[in-house]
Amino acid sequence: MCEPTPKEGQPDNVTGCANTSVPSQAGWNAARRTVTTADGQRLSFVEMGARDGLPILLLHGYTDNSRAWSPLAPYLAGRRLIALDLRGHGGSAIPAGSYRHRHVGP
Repeated sequence: MCEPTPKEGQPDNVTGCANTSVPSQAGWNAARRTVTTADGQRLSFVEMGARDGLPILLLHGYTDNSRAWSPLAPYLAGRRLIALDLRGHGGSAIPAGSYRHRHVGP
């Protein structure tokens, strides 16, 4: 299973964590990792699948979290899956206020 936080000297990003099986429902929280965006937002994700596989970013719907993808993940064997918790969901930070243009576009 993926290390929940980077090891010393390892960047805080999504690389190097694949080649893992789908975490059990009970183990999902322990499999979560975090990344901090350029504007300081903390996002949580679970990475699973083949390290060298085609990367697929899995985005859940409103009021859900990354764990919503766990039943589908076994059917995507051979791919690198990154299941993201959107802002304010799962293990990701809750935004301080409403979304502004600077949060959603260039």
